[in-house]
Amino acid sequence: MTEGDESPLEAYDPAIENFHMLSVIWAALCGGVVLYTLVVFWLSFSGAVGFGLPEYVMYGAAPFGLLWLLGILFFRRRAIGTLVEQLRPEERFSHYQTMVITMLAMMEFGGLWVVTAAFMSNQPYWALVGGGAATYLMVRARPSEAEFMGE
Repeated sequence: MTEGDESPLEAYDPAIENFHMLSVIWAALCGGVVLYTLVVFWLSFSGAVGFGLPEYVMYGAAPFGLLWLLGILFFRRRAIGTLVEQLRPEERFSHYQTMVITMLAMMEFGGLWVVTAAFMSNQPYWALVGGGAATYLMVRARPSEAEFMGE
């Protein structure tokens, strides 16, 4: 090994490793929403399982879930701005990580609420709406170093 070469241990950066772990959590949550949505859609569409709740259940469940998703989107933007303004970068990551995981879980809830209500009322296309909206917002909420630094 020459003098200018770095060993793998010297090149290890914990911040990069933390972002990789956060990306794995993000991918797992997104994948779970997509998989659940597709399974529910298939079960509902094929008629394999049916619960027969009245259709009007979706008139309350869908707006609630979709408004929940929009509320989380705006709350997330506000929370990131607060983190950037109030904390130094070296103190910020643990707060950022907790905030990202919490917001992703709340987005997942909003989408799965609509998907489950669609399943219970035998309306498969609403499952695609709820799961699709949650997946879209979760993909847009992918953790990034630029977002972390407030850029």
